Amino acid sequence: MTYSTDGWTAPVATLIANAGRRGGFLVAFPEYRPQLVEALADELGLAFWDYRIERMAPLGWQAGQLPMTDVDQFIWETLTQSAGGVVVHNVEALLAAKSLQDRRDWFAALLAAPWQRPVIVPVAVFQPEMPVHPQRIHRLDPDLLPPETILGRLASQ
Repeated sequence: MTYSTDGWTAPVATLIANAGRRGGFLVAFPEYRPQLVEALADELGLAFWDYRIERMAPLGWQAGQLPMTDVDQFIWETLTQSAGGVVVHNVEALLAAKSLQDRRDWFAALLAAPWQRPVIVPVAVFQPEMPVHPQRIHRLDPDLLPPETILGRLASQ
């Protein structure tokens, strides 16, 4: 399924450009829309990686025991395979198993880390725990996003 990226991806591209195309960024989605996360990665020329599928799914019920440092390691690994930077989807799957303070600490650490290329983590559920950091966080305007289709909704289930 292809979604239009007209308008809604431009502010994210500007955010990244203003930061010299390096470092961590949080993009707040108004709802869980995996197809839009992939469209964002494509539009920005970044590799798309799904943390839940790559790291958590093989561990089954034990996945929630992974430390948040595993996400950092995963980011480093994906950056070595992705020349332009990465979008790391479904990090919230692990954040859901962590405490409020752990989530806040991890968000702050992601934004402060010296990534040499852009690292975008989409956030839908834990937006209230994101720090205030206008140079590193963009909240997507729901009015600019393409409407959800029934096929898109079914695919994200």
